[in-house]
Amino acid sequence: MNNNWKNYTILIVEDDPFSAKLLKYFLLKTGINILWVRNGLSAVEMCRNHKEISLVIMDIELPLMNGIEASQEILNNRKDLPIIAQTGILGFREKCSAVGCVDFISKPTSQGILIEKINKYLNAKIPCYPQLKTKMQSHFF
Repeated sequence: MNNNWKNYTILIVEDDPFSAKLLKYFLLKTGINILWVRNGLSAVEMCRNHKEISLVIMDIELPLMNGIEASQEILNNRKDLPIIAQTGILGFREKCSAVGCVDFISKPTSQGILIEKINKYLNAKIPCYPQLKTKMQSHFF
């Protein structure tokens, strides 16, 4: 894998810690900076307060605010932020697309699919905040 994303930050929005850790594991060798929140409301706040976020991986079934509502709110403030929706529930692809999500990942996913989808959107952006260190941070509001 040739992806060196150390100059990028993504937000993983996932209420299941095991699923979040699996995504982090898949991305480990890319060097990407990972922020993690467990609900849609926290995702909205995180995107509002952390302009270094380059991409969002958004679960759909979330507490406090679901992924569809959170995506709408985020895109109201940051229209150019790519959001990749993910869910294990059938029938959400069209809803995710309708609110502005750029892509969709079915659960469970593979490392190859995840890397391919992220690469598609990160390579279209200019890296920001290269001083950040690679680590997974958990933020709860």
